[in-house]
Amino acid sequence: MRFAKQSKLDPADPRMGDKTVVLPPGAAAKLAMLRDRAAELHYISSGRGEDMHAARSALEHAKADLQKVTNPRLVGTIMGVTPEHLAVLEANVSELRGRLDRAETRSTEAREAAKEARLLISNIEKWMSRCSGLRVADHQGAEPKLRRGENGVEAVERCQRRIRELKADIHQVHSAPIHSNDAKVFASAYVEQLRAAGAPNLSLLIEGGVRRIEWPAQELVHTVAGPISNRNVPPEAAFAAWLQPDVLVAALHREIDECSDDDAALSAEDRAKKLTTLMADKLSTEREEEYWLQDLIRSGMNISRRIDADPRSVLGVSSDLPAPEDSF
Repeated sequence: MRFAKQSKLDPADPRMGDKTVVLPPGAAAKLAMLRDRAAELHYISSGRGEDMHAARSALEHAKADLQKVTNPRLVGTIMGVTPEHLAVLEANVSELRGRLDRAETRSTEAREAAKEARLLISNIEKWMSRCSGLRVADHQGAEPKLRRGENGVEAVERCQRRIRELKADIHQVHSAPIHSNDAKVFASAYVEQLRAAGAPNLSLLIEGGVRRIEWPAQELVHTVAGPISNRNVPPEAAFAAWLQPDVLVAALHREIDECSDDDAALSAEDRAKKLTTLMADKLSTEREEEYWLQDLIRSGMNISRRIDADPRSVLGVSSDLPAPEDSF
């Protein structure tokens, strides 16, 4: 079952935009809701909201009323002003100034929330561009349960703590050095391709009868590390790889043995397995976080999502879709 029921949105609704055509109706409605909320926050943060306008107007009128009884040039024209009346006017100005201060605070908070909302939407749209041409299906999963004695806010905080822990674990796996055996396999393949790039061209001498040997002068050398410029590879390296590849490989292997930290290293296979497990755990936790966030928002709580939340969890779509590029 779906984590949260979402209203359907007409595909022609202008809030959906061209980028949401790949989304199922529930996810499209969710994205439209996020865009509406971002627009609302922007309006509030701009100082044009009704609360801000009303607070400014009321304060200006109250200050004008107070000035009428305190301005020396006007005091004589107003009869029957008592100390009690003056105190009421001053208290009214003070109260309205506090009301305006609170409205400005809400505006400042809304400005930050609007910025976060725009960043979240931008990240979702970038992710959607990676899904172009793919079938985007709804996520199917059981609804999470609160732990004993836990409320919704505490559930969100628990999920966010776990997400931070998983991010740290994922970073650690990404940062782990490669095993010396993997490094040696790479170095050997690299030298072999350098050897091919450094080989002279003897075709003119053998077949054309031209007494000339041509040495490679191409701008790029294609290796297992990708295309690299000759400016980053000394000509002597390609020449040495062609002339004595075994010697160069042995020298590189010795350097690898000296530099490697195999106790902390991960093989490519182990790294992939660990990342797959951690990323699945992180997405599952983010889905639970979104469920409780949705529940709190429906109850009227003003709460923001993380700007780096996984779009698959926010929109409630399948885990089989690509992860966002900066998912760790």
